[in-house]
Amino acid sequence: MDAPIGQPRQVLEWSVAIALGLATAALYASCVGNQFVNFDDHVYVTNNSTVQRGLSIDGVGWAFSSFVAGNWHPLTMLSHMADCSIWGLDPRGHHLTSVVIHSLNSAILVLVLGRMTGCLWKSALVGALFAWHPLHVESVAWIAERKDVLSSLFGLLAIGGYAAYARRGRLTRWLLVTALHAASLLCKPMLITLPFVLLLLDYWPLGRIAIKSHDNAPHRSRPIGLVLEKLPWLAISGMVGAITLIAQARANTVHPLDVLPLGERLANAAVAYLAYLEMTIWPSRLTVLYPLDPERLTMWRIGLAMAILALVSFLAVAQARRRPYLFVGWFWYLGTLVPVIGLIQVGRQATADRYTYWPLIGVFVVVAWGLCEVATRFPWTKLPIVAASLATLVGLAAMTRHQIGYWRDTTTLFSHAQQVTRNNYYAHFLLGNERLRAGDFDGALAHYNQALTIKPGFNHAHYNKGGVLLLHEGRYMEAAHSYQQALRFGYVRATTFTRLGECFLGAGDLRPAAAAFRRALEHGSANIDAVDGLARALAGMGRTDEAIDLLRDGVSRHPDAAVLAARLAWVYATARARSDAERAQAVRLAQRASRGEPEPSAFALDALAASYAAVGRFDEALRVAIEALQKARLEARSLAESRRLADELESRIELYRAGKPFRSSPLIAP
Repeated sequence: MDAPIGQPRQVLEWSVAIALGLATAALYASCVGNQFVNFDDHVYVTNNSTVQRGLSIDGVGWAFSSFVAGNWHPLTMLSHMADCSIWGLDPRGHHLTSVVIHSLNSAILVLVLGRMTGCLWKSALVGALFAWHPLHVESVAWIAERKDVLSSLFGLLAIGGYAAYARRGRLTRWLLVTALHAASLLCKPMLITLPFVLLLLDYWPLGRIAIKSHDNAPHRSRPIGLVLEKLPWLAISGMVGAITLIAQARANTVHPLDVLPLGERLANAAVAYLAYLEMTIWPSRLTVLYPLDPERLTMWRIGLAMAILALVSFLAVAQARRRPYLFVGWFWYLGTLVPVIGLIQVGRQATADRYTYWPLIGVFVVVAWGLCEVATRFPWTKLPIVAASLATLVGLAAMTRHQIGYWRDTTTLFSHAQQVTRNNYYAHFLLGNERLRAGDFDGALAHYNQALTIKPGFNHAHYNKGGVLLLHEGRYMEAAHSYQQALRFGYVRATTFTRLGECFLGAGDLRPAAAAFRRALEHGSANIDAVDGLARALAGMGRTDEAIDLLRDGVSRHPDAAVLAARLAWVYATARARSDAERAQAVRLAQRASRGEPEPSAFALDALAASYAAVGRFDEALRVAIEALQKARLEARSLAESRRLADELESRIELYRAGKPFRSSPLIAP
């Protein structure tokens, strides 16, 4: 007998489950000291102003009506909002929530599996393997993967509710399972396969599927009735799956068949199934991102993977009567991985640790029940099996604790990824972004160049490299080439054309600059920077009246756009042959621009100084110009345009000291 029956058994079940949950929380305690990582965390939390406002009626409406990161998961977004309501942007609180949910999942798994099978200690082993395996660190330590632990929480509760429904068949319990299944899908569509899992559980351990016993008496229900019972749940899964495909198509994250052919997808899927088993048995060199690597899809590896999958599947079917745990556990693993195995390829990863969070429960069931069967058939192996199991759990816990450390921050995470994988261009890209944030422009360029060496068509790296060359280095034509490459490889956006126009503008090549800004406005009519850039280019070509008309229209459409107000003020104040009324208007516009931002830019102050000088208020012009110079010098540490502006301001200050206004082309760097 696995455990005492009656009340003592319930006490023991709860004691074991609570102990496992507390041990899991202690193991993951170091997560709480980690930071947000700049890999999807910014999409979900740190750059998401709606989430940061916390829970609200408007926030609930937004969560249910919006796609985030190519997914529709409103309950996940509400959980992030709740965290922000409680913790703000303190990452410790966000990590704590994920750790608590994972610990609950571990405890619930023991209770649910133990109640269904009547085997507490086998269920406890499954729960411990689930709780402490390092493959599951990603789902817990990555705040953006809250959806994994949260959807699994509702999924496990749904299974528990289904087991209760299977015993008594009450409508209220069926409705509860329906609600929990829907909740799991509103966290993450991974559990669209839950009806399939419940059908497996009908066979074992619930024993609801009709089979012929030795006296030919049928047992419980026929399979068709059990399938019909789950049709509403299948419909819910189908609807959420369709919504997910729409969301991912809009986010442009799904690879079309002409980019990744079906044959290659099937081959990668077979290899991925085997790879996950390998990582389960020997969880080393785990990381956040494993890039698609065609070199691993060798014929021998594909053939080996398919042979192993076919052999184990055959054995599972053949042994379904004698070893139902093998049949259920194996097909749990195969079936629940289908949504993420790559048949519909989303993103740039070949495999991902987080995808194993739910599927490996099936593998762990096979391991636990298989070991117990060996110990029962060969009693002399019982003590070695127990000792080996305990040693394995201790080793997995140690590896998990070590793996958590790699999630300390973005640089640590992706430095590790770059070290343990081959040709990880995206790791270099994200490390480049981190160096850029730290002001290390040479380091950023080195990582972007590494990424482009590995993947020359990586448009995001071309775009970010162009930004470093343009904004921080002032290497205009090199930057222009990077933006042209970004456009060539598909990064066709208003911002790309705007930056390209700024490159040509900085190099003094005004006609292609104007053309680029016009293309930017075609892709985004409300692009304020493109309006400003086009006005500068037109004015630089002597088409001042066109520039003024454009700026007037821009100021009218975007009254809060300080840069447009400052630019129009600059034109009125510095362009020759402007009227006194326009010069007076320049002062009002420049004052408005300087008040329109929490911290007025150096250019806004420069425009205000030029406007004061244009109407003879030279003392005020001198004071504001000196303030503008100080701000430009501060910005010049990281922005090439500010360095150029600082040089020009020094000469203008001398004019204001001499009581002279500045008259020149309105083409001026911001």
